[in-house]
Amino acid sequence: MARSTEVRQRQNDQTKNMSEMKAGTGTARSLKQDLAICAVLIMAVLIVYHPVGRYGFIDFDDPDYVSANPHVMSGITAEGLAWAMGFPEKHYWTPLSMVSHMLDCELFGLNPGMHHLVNVAFHVLNSLLLFFVLKTMTGARWKSAFVAALFALHPVNVDSVAWIAERKNLLSTSFWLLSMIAYYYYTQKQTLSRYALLAGLFTLGLLAKQMLVTLPFVFLLLDYWPLGRIAFARGDGDKAKSGNPRMLYRGEPVTRLVGEKLPLIVLSLAAIVISSQSIAHVGSTVTLDTVPLGLRMENAIVSYLLYAWKMVWPVDLMFFYPYPDAIPLWQAAGAAGIVVLVTASAAFSLFRAPFFLVGWLWYTGTLVPVSGLIQGGLWPAIAERWAYVPYIGLFIAISWGVPGLFRVMHVKKAALAFAAGMVLLALTALTVRQVGFWKDDITLFSHALDIDSHNIIAHAKLADSYANAGRKNEAMHHYAEALEINPAASIVLRNLGQLHHGMGNLDEAVDYLSRAVRSDPEDVSAHMRIGTIYAQRGDPDNAIRHFSLVVELDPVHAEAYYNLGILRAKKGDIGRAAEDLSRAVELAPGDSEAHCSYGIVLMNQGRAGEAIEHFERALVIDTDNREAAEYLRSARAYTGNIRSEAQRLEQESRDHPEDPGVLGRLAVAYSMAGDNGKARAVLDRLLDLQPDNPDVYYNIACINARQGRADEALQWLAGAVDRGFRNRELMQGDHDLASIRNTPQYQNLLESMQKEQQPDTLRADPGS
Repeated sequence: MARSTEVRQRQNDQTKNMSEMKAGTGTARSLKQDLAICAVLIMAVLIVYHPVGRYGFIDFDDPDYVSANPHVMSGITAEGLAWAMGFPEKHYWTPLSMVSHMLDCELFGLNPGMHHLVNVAFHVLNSLLLFFVLKTMTGARWKSAFVAALFALHPVNVDSVAWIAERKNLLSTSFWLLSMIAYYYYTQKQTLSRYALLAGLFTLGLLAKQMLVTLPFVFLLLDYWPLGRIAFARGDGDKAKSGNPRMLYRGEPVTRLVGEKLPLIVLSLAAIVISSQSIAHVGSTVTLDTVPLGLRMENAIVSYLLYAWKMVWPVDLMFFYPYPDAIPLWQAAGAAGIVVLVTASAAFSLFRAPFFLVGWLWYTGTLVPVSGLIQGGLWPAIAERWAYVPYIGLFIAISWGVPGLFRVMHVKKAALAFAAGMVLLALTALTVRQVGFWKDDITLFSHALDIDSHNIIAHAKLADSYANAGRKNEAMHHYAEALEINPAASIVLRNLGQLHHGMGNLDEAVDYLSRAVRSDPEDVSAHMRIGTIYAQRGDPDNAIRHFSLVVELDPVHAEAYYNLGILRAKKGDIGRAAEDLSRAVELAPGDSEAHCSYGIVLMNQGRAGEAIEHFERALVIDTDNREAAEYLRSARAYTGNIRSEAQRLEQESRDHPEDPGVLGRLAVAYSMAGDNGKARAVLDRLLDLQPDNPDVYYNIACINARQGRADEALQWLAGAVDRGFRNRELMQGDHDLASIRNTPQYQNLLESMQKEQQPDTLRADPGS
């Protein structure tokens, strides 16, 4: 039966290698050649990328991922791991990549050079893995080496290596290539253990970045070429009605080939669902109303040609390509026609050049997840980092296809080697130049503007960089340029407002920030800044309004809760101030000022025992917090007086063990001293004397709520209401009940109470 030329060549290469190994004549030479190729790849990458070891963090994604992310900066912690595995705010779901950043911080702190060099190490690893897997599958050493060299040295890949936040791209590709190796060994011996290894590596890759969702389909391509598990042949003497030989399928059963991919496809679908939920969770999904589906499809089609062109002519590369407002129909139609034409040509070369079809479908298929049909956050038209894996398909098509053309043209191998060397030399020079643009913010963003002076993101980020450097006039200029392009750009308006605020121009700051929230009502940072300005101006009501909007939009914004607590305390709303500050210290347990302020509010509620705990915590965090030290001394003195009073009441209760008034005052004293256990014991004694006293039930409910026993607190509170407790004002403002206030049971009890109010006869203070 007839076989394709390329399949025969692969078999000849593998047969030759096996013959040499059996003869013992080529093994050492082959190993030396492989090691030499690996050494050259390592040295080439290190020479090209070594400058990044002196570079800093880039003010675009790096702060969110590393340099200003408290979960990551803390290193490997249980809290950080839980955060990464959940739905992190401002991030796609890439837990394993976030853990790798945490590990960097654990080992190197915030030394950006070391974070960069870890990225370089992953790129070196990926280049070596790519060479190994292609050489193992095809037996073609030098073609595989050329693919790996193109991958290692192409300037389009600089984004992925020189940008610390793109660790997810590098790490997921490592697992992509390791999964390919595991898949190859599984095809050689189809055992459960080998499949489990494959599934495990594939899962880790999905946890690093969901780019691997297309890998099961790439495995099907590899089944055709170079693995030959999908094979066709012309039947000898068996002709169709047309008189041409009939094509017969000679490969492994299709049901088996597809079936073994199904578990991996299920994992891919699960990753897509989880990733989609995480995008929705952080509210970064770009709706079809904002960017219509038609425009997304047009951009996706055109981008196939743009990426291909940048592979051939990799100049004018920049960190961000703004999404177009419209694409001319002729461009979309022309691009679609070219894509269809190339796909048809690849299909016609199915037998003569299977690598062309596999490489082209690899390229077009692996770009689908980043095509922009589903968008989240600040989505660009194209991004070089997205081509990191797809380009491998084009590199394969080139590396296997060009030598065939040279053979047809009767060009000598020496000329082919010389041409390959010149290509790699040119790419290396371009890559060295491109790496230089990533040395700092101003260089990177200025370079983008040199390419496209209407790049609004570049203007905005360059303005931010100048503002951070204290070059305010240059910052103002680029903010103005950005607003000239889009007067409603909320990020630009917000940052310009922040700059004016820092310069003391409060009127201008409020004007720009107000325009920002009109453009984007959910801009948390703008609301925070406006609230801060109103607070500085002595307008607490407007400040509280904006800080309240912040906590509605971002329920875990510790600073907003802190500001609300301070403002409400100044207005005399001690109960709500205590709730806000309690939430602030819960969200930011390492904030010394928040603990101190919360302690002051607790003191104002007469809850000195609890206040002492927060003053002590504030001093553990910041030993120089003089305010906390002063209040701690006062709280301890106050608590000493309360305890003296409690001791006096203890003696009185022994003299009058059945006097409800004495027991009530003693319970209050214990509660004010923070001794919930003794307070509860006294209330139990009082309950024996007055089993239907609603105030006793209410105070027991408060103790349970303070101790986090919500179910018991609600039961006792229901008992108080059933027995006639009607003090709605106390119940609504009592901080002790904060932990149950948002429960349906609490709301039902509140609604069931009569409107008449009666004074609390037991509690000396709502917070006692």
